[in-house]
Amino acid sequence: MEPSLQLRQSQPEVATQDGKESRFLRVLHEEKLRSQERRHALITRKLSWVTGLLAVGSIRIEFVDGQPFSGLILLYLAPIAAAVFDLYIYGENFGIKRMGVFVRTRFPNDIEGIWETFLVDKRDRFSRYALPISSAIILVAAATFLLSKTNEARQSITFVGAWICVSAIMIAAIYILSGKALAQLDRQKAD
Repeated sequence: MEPSLQLRQSQPEVATQDGKESRFLRVLHEEKLRSQERRHALITRKLSWVTGLLAVGSIRIEFVDGQPFSGLILLYLAPIAAAVFDLYIYGENFGIKRMGVFVRTRFPNDIEGIWETFLVDKRDRFSRYALPISSAIILVAAATFLLSKTNEARQSITFVGAWICVSAIMIAAIYILSGKALAQLDRQKAD
């Protein structure tokens, strides 16, 4: 007999209504996979968008008629775009974790519930830092370039400094609030 079948048989059975629970768990698993794919796509889009904003924002072009084009305004948008993508990514992450909590609390004796219970204390502790670190790097890159161009672009160093502070607070707030929401989910126990 397979180990997973032995484990399932040794646990008290969850009452089934003609297999509706197993069908529900299968559908929930498929939704979880789609959410993971959406999260991955959002991370890829974040990197693409922000790279584009930083690249175009750092160029200066002189047109034939002598009119200059400066994309500096795009540098101000790069950390904001990163933060908006972070919100969507954290939203997908929250949905994935919420599905796991549902399985863990509603099906605690089913193999899926046992797995989700096991995962609570063994979550990847490093990937949680990837979004705020990447957003902070984006902020530092944009700020460094903007500060180097303050005299040339007639920008106030006070304005750039305020923008840096507001952007940093925004990135930190998103990280802290999402961490609290996920921690609250992890604390939920079975009924």
